[in-house]
Amino acid sequence: MTTSFFQVLLASLTLWSCSPTSQTTETSVDTMSTTETSVPTTTTPPDKVTVISFSTSAGEMVTERVLSIELDSQSLVTIECTADILLGYLEEKHKVSSPSSAYMHSLRLRGLLPETSYSCTTVNTEQNATVDFTTGPLPSTLVGRFNSPTGTPPSGFMLFNTVLGTDDNEHWLVIQDYWGNIRWYVSGSAGNGIIGLEYEPDAGGVVAGGGFIGNSGSLYPPSIYDISGGLSLRLDIQSDHDIDYLNGSLYSPVLTGGSSCIQRWSIDGLEQTWEWCGTKDNNYKVNSISISTDESTLLMTTYAPSEGIIKVNMDSGIVDWSLRTDGFSGLSVDTPIFGLGLQHDVNIIDCENVDYDLCLLVYDNGTPERGYSQILKYGVNEKKMTATLLRAFTRKGWFESHSGGVHEMPNRQWLITIANLTKERLTSYLIIDTDGNEVWEMQSENTNISGYRARHIQPCDIFNHTGMCPE
Repeated sequence: MTTSFFQVLLASLTLWSCSPTSQTTETSVDTMSTTETSVPTTTTPPDKVTVISFSTSAGEMVTERVLSIELDSQSLVTIECTADILLGYLEEKHKVSSPSSAYMHSLRLRGLLPETSYSCTTVNTEQNATVDFTTGPLPSTLVGRFNSPTGTPPSGFMLFNTVLGTDDNEHWLVIQDYWGNIRWYVSGSAGNGIIGLEYEPDAGGVVAGGGFIGNSGSLYPPSIYDISGGLSLRLDIQSDHDIDYLNGSLYSPVLTGGSSCIQRWSIDGLEQTWEWCGTKDNNYKVNSISISTDESTLLMTTYAPSEGIIKVNMDSGIVDWSLRTDGFSGLSVDTPIFGLGLQHDVNIIDCENVDYDLCLLVYDNGTPERGYSQILKYGVNEKKMTATLLRAFTRKGWFESHSGGVHEMPNRQWLITIANLTKERLTSYLIIDTDGNEVWEMQSENTNISGYRARHIQPCDIFNHTGMCPE
């Protein structure tokens, strides 16, 4: 069949008269793009695109800024923002990029310094456009809680909680760099507030829970805060002292009567998918948990000094072994632990030696009889049922019977929270190297400031800080 010239012309006109459509999609925690499409579409190469407008507005906190940019054609865009400040030898520099081509982009810049002037420039446009802004001051009740850090700051960030005394008990979750600059913050509840915490990019932000809400007797529920500070998820259960995130699920001790059950909840369906409650003869009150990456092993510590560190097989629910003050159940330990008691932070960590099936790191508060707190690292050989002390740390005058924490950094250094729940000393966040040398420390301004735990965040995992994380 022969197609006439008029049939071809009619088909062409029909195709080219399709009306434009637009859609807005939020594709990640860090970026949002508005994409307009038409038929047919044309995308200008990045080196040809022209900026029509470029502006900035305030974010959800003073350390966040929203960058809005309009282009003359659909394209990706990258923006680099700098401040005339050095963190030691590192530049204060951030870079954000759009996830997809669009005419209009709205990009969120996070982890900025408060009260600081920044200049932002497009780096892939025909003529680079620039916009300047100055961030605002932090909330007045958050500043002045800590003295300037001493020692050598590592690259990266620290997530921790801070409580102001007994007068107003104002509680904050904070992420700061190791030069002492606050980069992110969320106001918690009164009382001890949030004491279990992790930064989990897969969960979309900061995972938190545990601690008492004021004098109500209620416990802080498991929650997830996004990196803009918004509450993105909260479970309607009372999280007791700790929380762990793994493979799309939240684990937490849940207080039931005078003891704890460990529960797992799916964050997608908000459904409970697993529970362990011990037995009638072993009714534990748990204050710290750690789950192995394959979700086969649960380690936990308890309030009772006699119970110590306990390992549970998550498939069978059986207690395999424990390390206790009054002896060791199931394990032969090469170095006795005098006065082991009231541990507050246990972590399953990578083993450097293939002789061990499981390695653990624990903040051991100790007992008044022993008179000092310490950090202990053990390697466990479950074939021989032996535990070997691999490393230990204490310092003169350090004894805190309640609270505290430890986190092993990727370089094997330890970030230690020397807590101050009894108000008898300054709260201290301390880093020690693998030889036991104290290499960095930040102390509270006075004994009215307390903290509970701290976690290290790698520099490339948050805030697009290219000064710390070169491309």
